[in-house]
Amino acid sequence: MARTAEPSHYDLLGIPSSAGDETLRKAYRRAARLHHPGLMPQDDGAQQRMAATNEAYAVLSHPQRRASYDQWLRARDARNRAEDAVAAAQ
Repeated sequence: MARTAEPSHYDLLGIPSSAGDETLRKAYRRAARLHHPGLMPQDDGAQQRMAATNEAYAVLSHPQRRASYDQWLRARDARNRAEDAVAAAQ
């Protein structure tokens, strides 16, 4: 069964998981300018993309939330690999 992987917060901001605070801040500001609904009034999806950008920054800019998110992301990736292995074995 094919699944669609939801992009990670890192993917949304276009940064590696090893990115530091300054890189994170710059990526957030760039994404916020790109997706801001006030700058893109004709784009119906701008508000949803801005909300996702804000959520990504809120999680990744807080050290404890980021650590928890990274743990969840590793677990998701491991689960996906295990499901792929089961599917390949059938």
